[in-house]
Amino acid sequence: MNKKLLAIILCMLPLVAKSDPSLMNLMCVTEFDFHNKKTTQNLMMIDVKSSNEGMGYAVTKFLSRDGGVKLGMTYFKASGKEGDDFILFSTRQNLEDIGKDADFLGIGLKNQGDDDHPIYGAVIGRGHDSVTVHQTKYFCMPQ
Repeated sequence: MNKKLLAIILCMLPLVAKSDPSLMNLMCVTEFDFHNKKTTQNLMMIDVKSSNEGMGYAVTKFLSRDGGVKLGMTYFKASGKEGDDFILFSTRQNLEDIGKDADFLGIGLKNQGDDDHPIYGAVIGRGHDSVTVHQTKYFCMPQ
């Protein structure tokens, strides 16, 4: 693993919220940066958690250019929008908003790496149903 990326990951570990139980913590880099070996730009962290009520949600954070961390968005697990190897989260919370654009986060649970270095896919974007307005793809590694 790149030494700069490892140093950044270690610096950000204390920032992981402790309020709700974490189910998965991922450090992500855009597909473009991954393929071009630019692993210190556009970093995103995803914390997948479960509330006391058993509701799943995900929180994103981004590494800013000055080395700080800025809070991204909170996404709620979309009911019925998961499979054996995929989970969808959305900012949509009301039934009357179905069919309207919302921000989304999808996490692919199929390991694209190897047993020692797992890599998962993720995508954030905006859209509704099967219509995507824009999206950014990421490769993610467990923290």
